[in-house]
Parts: sequence; C-alpha cells; structure tokens
Amino acid sequence: DVYFDVSKDQDYGKLSNRSIESMQGEGGSTGERKRHVADFALWKAAKPGEPSWPSPWGNGRPGWHIECSAMSMKYLGVTLDVHGGGQDLIFPHHENEIAQSEAATGEPFSRVWLHNGFVTIDAEKMAKSLKNFVTVQDVLRDYPAPAVRTLLAGAHYRSPIDFSSAALDDGKAAWERLATFGRNATAALEASGDRPEPDAATTEPWRAKFTAAIEDDFNTPEALAVLFDLVSAGNPLIEELERRADAGIARELASQLDAFDAMAEVLGLSPNRDWPDRSGKAVEALGPLVSYLLELRERARKEKDFARADEIRERLANAGIVVEDRPGGPRWRLA
Repeated sequence: DVYFDVSKDQDYGKLSNRSIESMQGEGGSTGERKRHVADFALWKAAKPGEPSWPSPWGNGRPGWHIECSAMSMKYLGVTLDVHGGGQDLIFPHHENEIAQSEAATGEPFSRVWLHNGFVTIDAEKMAKSLKNFVTVQDVLRDYPAPAVRTLLAGAHYRSPIDFSSAALDDGKAAWERLATFGRNATAALEASGDRPEPDAATTEPWRAKFTAAIEDDFNTPEALAVLFDLVSAGNPLIEELERRADAGIARELASQLDAFDAMAEVLGLSPNRDWPDRSGKAVEALGPLVSYLLELRERARKEKDFARADEIRERLANAGIVVEDRPGGPRWRLA
C-alpha cells in the first residue's frame, strides 16, 4: 500500500476547517503502514480476487481519492473552476483530493467548492443503498422538466430537499405561474402591434436584486422570489394591455418581459427555451375539438346559461385541459 502522509501537508484540513490534531481517533486505528490515522491510500495492494494493475509497488489498484484527481485532471485540467458534491464528501474525500492534487501540481485544485444538501424522502436520505430513490426518467413521465427545475431552484443548494409528489406539484404550480406570465405577456404585446424596444433602466431594481441573490452564494430561492415579484407587477399590465392598446403600457410590459426572460434564463427556466414537448401531437389533434367546445362555452355565456358554460369548463378540466379566460378571449393548454 502507498499512503499520503498528512503530517507533511501544512494545509491539510483547510476545506473542512479541521486540524490534524483534532483528527486523532478518526478513520480507525493506525494501520501497519500509516503514520497517522488520517493518512489515506493512494495505491492499494492487490487482494485475491480483486482487479489489479502492475505498478512500481507491485500489483494493485488506485485509492478511492486518487481516481477522482486523475480523472478530473485528464479531462478538465490541473485547476477546476467549480467542484461540487454532497456535504458528506467534504471530509475526507474532497479534503484528500485537494491534498494529493495540490501536492502533485503546486496549483490550486478547485477555485470554487459547492456542497449540496441531501435529497430526502420522508426525511431519510435518498440513496441507492436504501432503495428509496427515483430516477429522472420516472419523474419526467409525470412532470415536465421545468417543473422539476423550479422545485430544485426553490431550495438553496446547501439545504435539504424533501422529495415527494406534493413537492413536485408545488414545483409544477410555480413553473406554470412563470410560464403563464411569459405566454400572456408575449401574446398581449403581439396583439397590441409592434413590440416596443425594452427600456432596461425601468427594470433595474429587479435586475439588481436578482444579481445580488445569485452572487450571494447562489441564492436561487431569493432569485426566484424576484422573478415572482416581477410577475406580480406585470400581470396587471397584461390585463390592461389586453383591454386597450397603449404605447406606454406596452413599453413598460416589454421591458418587464425582457428582464424576466434574462433572469429566468440564468436559472434555466425561461419559458422561451425549447423544452421537449411530449404533448405536441396531442395539442395539434385536440386543437379543433377544444376550440369548438370553447365556442359553445362562449355562446352559453352570452346566453347567460352559466351552468352549461361551467359544465363545459369542468369537463375540459377533468380531461386535463386548463382554460384561462382573458379579455381577448379564452385560451387553453394541457395541465
């Protein structure tokens, strides 16, 4: 076995803020070749039945930590811009990556470290070993990708996320609020005529708050709150513009939509992004039928047959079709 002697690294423990003295008693008893319990294996001697490779020290295999340094340096260079991982990897794994990499190169191993909180299910860590995990493919069968992203962005990366259907429903509702604003603002501006040139100065307060949140340890919940604040301010402008064409209102709304698009794109949540749409053919096929039903509903409303109009809307909702009444007429989408 070949070990890294941590006593020869004056910076050992700098990521986890631990001193070598405080590590006494951690990592098991001192092994035959260890000088300190925190010494870690760079190379492990072969054991019967294990895969092994030849080396100057005999047949063996790389240590757990050295694998990661070797792979990252091969594909990403000596110094990484960002290194991520779960909080449980700070010590000893990431601490050891730093020690062996910087000892070998004399250069910083990573400029920025991001350690995320755990994803839990019923307050228990999600893990393969516990068999309480779900795959991305499974989730995307029931929820659109941006709804999952909205859920994840709604918690700080260092905070835990309790994963559940209720949480995903909340993420979907939040995403639909963002997407509805983008969709309705775009439609209102198109219906009012040429889309005015946005004035970034009028939305500077939102942009500044958003930037401050992102620069504050990537505070995505606060950044999302800025987006929703902007949506709340913009929705009345949409309704006003749908009622009457007004150049001033259009310019203000165009400025807000421009800021919204720019900020949402930073989070990977722009409604204008080309999201995979598994419902495209369904929407195309349903279009004429839903339009006809909405015409019948509008006719019933004009005739003050509100029970019939409500029944049509309820039947559409039960079929997974959301109807939104706007000043310019009803719009629909799949739930």
